[in-house]
Amino acid sequence: MPFRLIKPPAFSTAPPPLPAPRHINPAISLAMISRALERMETALRYAAAEHSTETPERTVPEHATATKHSITQPLQFSQPQLLTALRNEALKLISEDTAVCRKIGEYGAELLTPGMGVLTHCNAGALAASKYGTALAPIYISRERGVNVRVFADETRPLLQGARLTSYELYKSGVDVTLICDNMASSVMQKGWADIVFVGCDRVAANGDTANKIGTSGVAVLAAEYGIPVYVCAPFSTIDPATPTGADIIIEERDPSEVTDLLLKSAHELNKCVIVVTHSPDVAKMADAVFSLKRGLLYTA
Repeated sequence: MPFRLIKPPAFSTAPPPLPAPRHINPAISLAMISRALERMETALRYAAAEHSTETPERTVPEHATATKHSITQPLQFSQPQLLTALRNEALKLISEDTAVCRKIGEYGAELLTPGMGVLTHCNAGALAASKYGTALAPIYISRERGVNVRVFADETRPLLQGARLTSYELYKSGVDVTLICDNMASSVMQKGWADIVFVGCDRVAANGDTANKIGTSGVAVLAAEYGIPVYVCAPFSTIDPATPTGADIIIEERDPSEVTDLLLKSAHELNKCVIVVTHSPDVAKMADAVFSLKRGLLYTA
């Protein structure tokens, strides 16, 4: 089944209205600004590096790159002008990303009816993108329209983004969310609790293959077995025409300690106590890929 593209919203070239600027401390030195620009340059290089799974255009939009180049000679600008330029660009990115996320949510919300069960993996909500997120945007937009659904959030091992982020933000937003261990996804589908799957995406190959958090492909395979539709929620900027298929996406390998060690935080956050529990023998071989590939045939749209 070929994947379906939805036309992205058009943007005005004019920047969005800005809040009243705050007082900028004139004591901020050019050296501090230069260090900030160096960090920006480092981020740009990392985003464009071969080992980065995310689409470079998504990680660092082209207009952000242009802004960076326009302010790389601090002596041409006053300190307030430099800070204002960076602030304006940040606000513009937030405004545009919010519009994109809302449009994704509006499309996805058309698929939801009251009481439906939604299963999601990892975190692609307001803590990952602007205001609505991507995979969680349909849930938020549906809630705005008075359509409430039940969400089953995979814990998403090994770093537990589903447990620490997705379930947290949905709960705080008043959404009916149930946190499940990754191994329970099949049972939830088998029992008929999940009617639809929404997931995010870090890169889309030219043929429609996608790369998302490790475990996403397993969710898609299970959904196919139980006849549950899977929808990938991603902006157009995530599509990488230069990558022919998912096999051409380089998957980042993470530190094996993310699998072998458990981090147990103290119940009293003020104690700042972290206990590391090693639960795997030293002789065990470890693989900790941070993303998994999903063939275009495994998702609905």
